[in-house]
Amino acid sequence: MSPYALNRPGNSEKLEDWEQVGFRVSKRDIPNSNEFRYYKLPYAHAKDRLQYNILERKDGIKVPVLLVAGEKDDKVKANDVKKLYDELNTRKEYLEIEGVGHDYRKRRDEIENVNTLIIEKASLLFN
Repeated sequence: MSPYALNRPGNSEKLEDWEQVGFRVSKRDIPNSNEFRYYKLPYAHAKDRLQYNILERKDGIKVPVLLVAGEKDDKVKANDVKKLYDELNTRKEYLEIEGVGHDYRKRRDEIENVNTLIIEKASLLFN
């Protein structure tokens, strides 16, 4: 997902803090373990991301698009994905997967369900 969601109301304070400190401490889980890795993500990352807004470039998208959202995703909100879907003027499909969050990859049954649903929905774009 394009980071246009960084411009959501309430995020400006977070971005200001990030810029002032110069970095943000991010946390990433390590696959197949209960451990996490912490790292400093420089503000330059946010500054670069903020240069690109998919909503401003949507008219240049001419290929078929499948947008997938998890109903319980707290990182990439389904309503942000749906907003982009609604604004695209190309062949498109939208799939919001019930009960699925951002880290569905941790559960094999969810992975299989998500993959099956994506393949089914994607086939609509190419038939």
